[in-house]
Amino acid sequence: MKLIGFKRVDISRDGMEVHGYNLYCTHPDPKTEGDACERLWVNDRALVNAGDLRVGCEVTPLYNKYGKIASVQFD
Repeated sequence: MKLIGFKRVDISRDGMEVHGYNLYCTHPDPKTEGDACERLWVNDRALVNAGDLRVGCEVTPLYNKYGKIASVQFD
């Protein structure tokens, strides 16, 4: 997936602090004319290498057994 943008998110919900990033990515999809795009939510614990975030890099989300992003690899 190609990273086309990202946004820092810091919110308080029901008394809980939530910190992380929205990652906006594009990727080829055989069911889509052109590329498909999606937003990925990644919390700070899963994105320990946030300093590597840069528009245009390739990202590979790795999911845990519950279907949530456990970490992100940058290429």
